[in-house]
Order: sequence, then C-alpha cells, then structure tokens
Amino acid sequence: MEHVKISVVIPAYNREALIRDTIESALDQTEKIDEIIVIDNDSSDRTFQIAQSYAVTHSNVKVFKNEKNVGMMENWNRGIRKTTGDYISLLHSDDIIPKNWCATVKSAIAKNEGKNIGLFFGIYACFECRAFFIHAHYLYNRC
Repeated sequence: MEHVKISVVIPAYNREALIRDTIESALDQTEKIDEIIVIDNDSSDRTFQIAQSYAVTHSNVKVFKNEKNVGMMENWNRGIRKTTGDYISLLHSDDIIPKNWCATVKSAIAKNEGKNIGLFFGIYACFECRAFFIHAHYLYNRC
C-alpha cells in the first residue's frame, strides 16, 4: 500500500486555555500526522497566536484565521477545504487524541484497503472531566 496522507483539522474559537493540549496531542503521535490544520474562527483571545507558534516549529502544522466569525459549521468546512490529505479527520479544540491515534487509523485503512472507509471509532479525552470515552471519530476519505 502506498503512503496514505492523513490530515487533521482543528477548528477553534476562543480556546487559548485548551489549544496547546489539543495541538500537542496531534503532534505527539507514534506515527506522524502528515498535516495539521488549525482554523481559528476570529477568536478574541490568544488562540490564533498560540497555534501560530506551533506552525513556526512544525512543518506539518498550518494555521489560518477567518476575518470574521463564520459560525461553527462553516469554520469546519473552511478547515476541510484547506487540507491536502487522502483522509481527513476533525479534532475538536477541547479534545485530545492518544499517542497511537494516527498509527491506529493508518492500520485500519491498510487492513481495509479497497473499501470505502467513512467512520473510525476511537478514544478521545475530554479536558473538563479528564476521562477517556469511546467516541465516534469521523475519518473522511477524500474521493
């Protein structure tokens, strides 16, 4: 199987207290995520500046900011349109992913080569409760 490129979109709005943990969970993978897109929805706090600091030191991190708040769904869509990966996943700015997330995703894709994968179930952690839950984590195949 050829190299499968994974893109993760992190839509954010006023998450300066949480965005570091979210980005760091995407960077701290056993297998590198190819592209991490942070799309800031015109935050009034330092979310954008914090995200930009990661783009300076990590070539796989790209950060964009909307000129005005476009609402949650349009922010998601703008982030998705900026991706170049074969598969795209949303990582919400108040979630973290485990270290083996990307390796698990790529393994599932390889095991199901030739099939159209549309949903991947995984584990995520909620910041507010600091507990792990089973969560439907969407993984879109760019077709």
